[in-house]
Amino acid sequence: MNMNPRIAGPDLRFIKTIEMCARYFIEEDLYDAIAEYPQEDGAGLRRTGDIRPSEEAPVLAVKDECIRMESVRWGYPGIGGKGLLINARAESVEEKYSFSEGIRKGRILIPASGFYEWDPSKNRVAFRHPKERALYLAGITGLFSGEKRFTILTREANSSMEGIHDRMPLLIPKERIGDWLFSEGYRELLGSSMPELSAFREYEQLSLF
Repeated sequence: MNMNPRIAGPDLRFIKTIEMCARYFIEEDLYDAIAEYPQEDGAGLRRTGDIRPSEEAPVLAVKDECIRMESVRWGYPGIGGKGLLINARAESVEEKYSFSEGIRKGRILIPASGFYEWDPSKNRVAFRHPKERALYLAGITGLFSGEKRFTILTREANSSMEGIHDRMPLLIPKERIGDWLFSEGYRELLGSSMPELSAFREYEQLSLF
């Protein structure tokens, strides 16, 4: 009996550039944490489980000067239509042609219960906030052939990710949501310190009985 099963990582064939954060997850109680934000009509949200690149997922965006929840597909089309751009570096997002318009006019937040990364032994590790039900991943959007798409911003990792990865999603504190979505204060948040997260390696507590 294999007592140390491995979970396959993301399928890299469809991802043009990948630094990290190629999978995150949503649990049902996340929607209680973000219930104050109205849902766009017909958005068909409240999906749960793992969210993968190319899939539609709920995001928080500004519409008519209010924060609303809508459904957007994850991943900018790669150059020549090959692969997906699922991450953008926070340190250079304003300088990159592909992302400069999005960071100025298309900032969003991606609510998540947590995200995954794979350690060197290919074990999947889940990262969560130790006290909050929701993480707010910073993202930007762009229009491609009339369809709105998003990508997740990443930054240098803090000690939460030690031994796992040198990058992590840019996380926005709940009390700074307005600064990220509405104001020039977003620039300060691009370089702000990240909270310490709790890490959980699945299967490491498997019982024999």
